[in-house]
Amino acid sequence: MRLPAYHIFVDGRGYAGEGTGDEDAPPRHTGWTGRSPQTRNVLAWGDPMLIEGRKGLRSHLDRILDRLGDEHRIEILRVVAVNAPTEPATQLSGISG
Repeated sequence: MRLPAYHIFVDGRGYAGEGTGDEDAPPRHTGWTGRSPQTRNVLAWGDPMLIEGRKGLRSHLDRILDRLGDEHRIEILRVVAVNAPTEPATQLSGISG
């Protein structure tokens, strides 16, 4: 049994995961001092990455919403395998938010 797979688009741009650059993140209340500065990877845009499973989808959606907020158009397209498991084709069973 294969996991469901998805692509995410934000304002028409394909979500390609996280890039190699860093950006500031809100400090976490951990460590000896109680507040430690944090950085996180920036989001990457371009060809949409293949996200497998609902937990993976939720994790990537949390990343996007944490960084961008909810004032953007987010589209989720479910990827349906055609014949071979290595050749997915997108089907318009989108979820918009």
